[in-house]
Formats: sequence, structure tokens, C-alpha cells
Amino acid sequence: MVKKPDLRLGPRALTDSLFRIRKRLGGFNYEKINKQLHDALKLHKTQNDTTAHRAWIKSLLIDYYDSMYEYQLSTKSDRIVFTGNRDDVLEKTRKIPTKSILFKLILYI
Repeated sequence: MVKKPDLRLGPRALTDSLFRIRKRLGGFNYEKINKQLHDALKLHKTQNDTTAHRAWIKSLLIDYYDSMYEYQLSTKSDRIVFTGNRDDVLEKTRKIPTKSILFKLILYI
């Protein structure tokens, strides 16, 4: 019987994961987020207060994932067939023939 992995992220898993992307974050961003993470973990442990986790998560989203998304988007720009805000996308999908309903459903989800 295969044992299911424990998917809960403990403090060690979070700090290890952050360490693995430190080069992509750069030294300054890594140190900033690492401090925010440790401060949040301490507050969480001592006072059962999870609100400080928002700071490091926000920094990680902005400093790592936003730039990674932009980079990936730029490398695939030749495959982009349409861009727009939510309303533009919804309007564009209304013009797709009914036989492409699966495509419409995926976009609305």
C-alpha cells in the first residue's frame, strides 16, 4: 500500500521552498521575504495569529510570480491570439460558434 504524502506545509517546508528560489528572487528580495516569513511563523506559533503571512505572500507574488509570469508571457507572445480585460474576453467568447461550447465553458470558469 502506498502511503499518501502529508500535504500540509509546515514551517520547514515553507522556508526550504523559499530557499530553493532565492537566486531567482535576488538577494535583497530573498532576505526581505525570508524575514517576513520568519516573523509570520513566529507570530503564528506564539499567538496563533496568521495575518502576518499576508506580507510574505504578497511580496512573493509581486517579486517572484509577477515577473515570472511576464517573462513566460513574453516568450510565448507569438501564440497569443487575443488579449483584453474580463469584459473584452467575455464579448469575444460570445462570438465563438456554438460547436465550440467547451472552449466557452473553459473561459467562463
